[in-house]
Amino acid sequence: MSSTRTALVTGAWGPGQELAEIVAFRLGAEGWHIRSTAPHRSDAGHWADHHVGDLRSPEFIEALLADLPGGGASEADIDPAGRSGGVIVVHLAPLVAVADAAIAHPGNPAEALDIATRGTYRLLMGCLSTGIGRVVQASSLSSFDAYEHGLEVTEQWRPRPGPNADDLAPYLAELTAREFTRDPLVHNPLEVTCLRLAALRGGDDSSRPPTDIRAMWTVDAARAIGLAIAAQATGNRGSDRGHRWRILHVASGAPDARYTSAIAHQVIGYSPAWLDTASTGTREGAR
Repeated sequence: MSSTRTALVTGAWGPGQELAEIVAFRLGAEGWHIRSTAPHRSDAGHWADHHVGDLRSPEFIEALLADLPGGGASEADIDPAGRSGGVIVVHLAPLVAVADAAIAHPGNPAEALDIATRGTYRLLMGCLSTGIGRVVQASSLSSFDAYEHGLEVTEQWRPRPGPNADDLAPYLAELTAREFTRDPLVHNPLEVTCLRLAALRGGDDSSRPPTDIRAMWTVDAARAIGLAIAAQATGNRGSDRGHRWRILHVASGAPDARYTSAIAHQVIGYSPAWLDTASTGTREGAR
């Protein structure tokens, strides 16, 4: 009987590589086996069991999900709903779909929409067929930039993506994933936590929030992903208990940030690293 847990991290290249790497190192420190994937070669091969391929390919998905450590080979690895308890999918690929299209299909940014939607569909179909039941998916808060400044935009607001692939790719990937949690014909539907992230900023200075009110530190996005994984593992669905589709907004936590993270703070305990350093209290941490 294997006790190994595996995190499958998609989108581990280009603009998603720093986030993927931080997530991988943190989970690795907790004993997780890391398998990563990207449409192009990247440095992920140095810190993960890395696979290069197109998530839209059924053959690639089958190979990617084959023989995953902790994949539910024993009864102890299966939860009461019949799903594998030893594997989590961290789906970052919707964040890099535009970059992928720019390389694979230059001059055709609309290809990013197919990469994001069909790639998500094939991946989650593969999860269902192999008994993987839990997914943490990354999306973007850019779909709410059309709202006026000064409004406290929350998860209950309707997204308003612009007519561009940067907004539409992650948003359409959201809609694709959501249906996997609702389909009445699926015996064991997926449990998906979708984290809409502010624009990511790399660097080591996480002791204070970014100056850009629309941005957040990549290390804080990685922290939110880890908290979402932990919440799923413990069955903590918080205020939205009973729903397999959970969507949370995750931002910098600064008092003047464009978006609030209050529900993420309440449900999974998210607060940014800079707030821990500043010790300014829970109220600011919920922003």
